[in-house]
Amino acid sequence: GLASGSAFSLDKFEQNIKTLYPPGVVGYSYAISYLDKVDRWGAGGSARIAADGLKNYTPETRQELFSVTKFVTAIAVCKVLGDKGKTLNEKVVDYLPSNWKIHATYNDLTFEQLLSHKSGFSMENRGYDSLRKMMSIAQTANTYNYNNANYALCRILLPYLYHGKAFFLSAENQNINETATAWAFRTLIRDLVLKPAGLQYWNLADFKNWNHEGSTIYKYTLYYLRSNLNIASDANSDDVLIAGSRGLTLSSYEVAQIQTAFENKKIISETWMNEMKNKKCGFDSWVDGAHGKYYWKNGGWTTGSGTGGETIIMHFP
Repeated sequence: GLASGSAFSLDKFEQNIKTLYPPGVVGYSYAISYLDKVDRWGAGGSARIAADGLKNYTPETRQELFSVTKFVTAIAVCKVLGDKGKTLNEKVVDYLPSNWKIHATYNDLTFEQLLSHKSGFSMENRGYDSLRKMMSIAQTANTYNYNNANYALCRILLPYLYHGKAFFLSAENQNINETATAWAFRTLIRDLVLKPAGLQYWNLADFKNWNHEGSTIYKYTLYYLRSNLNIASDANSDDVLIAGSRGLTLSSYEVAQIQTAFENKKIISETWMNEMKNKKCGFDSWVDGAHGKYYWKNGGWTTGSGTGGETIIMHFP
């Protein structure tokens, strides 16, 4: 809701975005929702430059969300916790593979600590074997420390939380649990978040390049260095087996659909929405603005040569 006497202008808000990204930018898109629907969307620049087969960046262009993926992961985890009558105080240790050796210092680690980056993990890799090893090493100080491993671990925790430990016993015994949990995680993200958010292609969305037109003909987004287009581009990676903290590939319109459904309590309750915001689970923080708190999450990635991308979401009162 808006403070009395003030009026929100979609035109002005949209123009401010366009002004921020002048013609020199490589490629970008934006989407703005107001109240219960996505009202404005647009794009500028190129998804691929001439050397790579020129293609305009359009509102339908999808790119990796990088760490904005964490917002979606947190929604899914909170939804399942809520549906099962649990809280953010639920212990993480109860939802890890039976054949992992878990260090005793993690016995009291909660989902709130995990999702707000207060886990005290001593490793940061996102792969299954790395996460398994990480859980066998003693916890360090559980103060705030942004760590991708917190959300990568959710790739395993979410399926266990939803299906129960017994469901994955045979996968553990056959040493195929890495794939089993990753595929289950992808399905749960689609079913629990993307479908209720109203994404038209919710069942196709992936943690790698995908599109609804057919992969053989579609030229995917590549990442460039704006200040030097002579440096070779970089392609999106296949993050299916290391998803959770990043990897989800969507258009800005689709992201805005998720944000809108979230704000309108179509995925989780108002109580859970406020838990996520106030405890910084799936959000980086907030800015105190003229109309209240503006909650945000950003993500980005840069290679050694400087190519890369950036994403950001904001929720205004």
